[in-house]
Amino acid sequence: MSEWDVLVSGPAEELRAQESEDFSDRLVTDLSNNAAAVSLGQNHLEVRVTVNAGSTREAVNSGWELVHGAVSRCGIEHWNCLATSASRSDFNHETFTSMPALVGVAELAERLGVSRQRVSSMHKTNRFPPTVAELRSGPVWLASSIDVFASTWDRTPGRRPSET
Repeated sequence: MSEWDVLVSGPAEELRAQESEDFSDRLVTDLSNNAAAVSLGQNHLEVRVTVNAGSTREAVNSGWELVHGAVSRCGIEHWNCLATSASRSDFNHETFTSMPALVGVAELAERLGVSRQRVSSMHKTNRFPPTVAELRSGPVWLASSIDVFASTWDRTPGRRPSET
């Protein structure tokens, strides 16, 4: 077992300015056994913790679980973590980065069995989970959030009745 520094980061649009300092304090307190450091920028959250693990993968998983659980307990239930990295405290050259699976419009259309145009239309009406990025090529979602959406989506073929 080695000591690892793990950095977990992602968007934090849910936090309003007045809540951010209180949220940061609660997060540091919740992770106090893991020497937590929290950086909360404009719409972005980074949390660094120290964990003991036997491998890089174990460190990344352990750090992610700790941080994700603490973020949830502190008020953001569905946090979309974008990146996790770990480096051994005694060997800074050994670093591993884990990037979550992402999907764009084409992949989302394929997963849901609809056209890309339908995905774009549904996105414009806020029917999907929040995006993690808006690129020139289109919106990008976490595959895991789309999988949750797809499992609960009540798809009814055909046009919706107009609301008049």
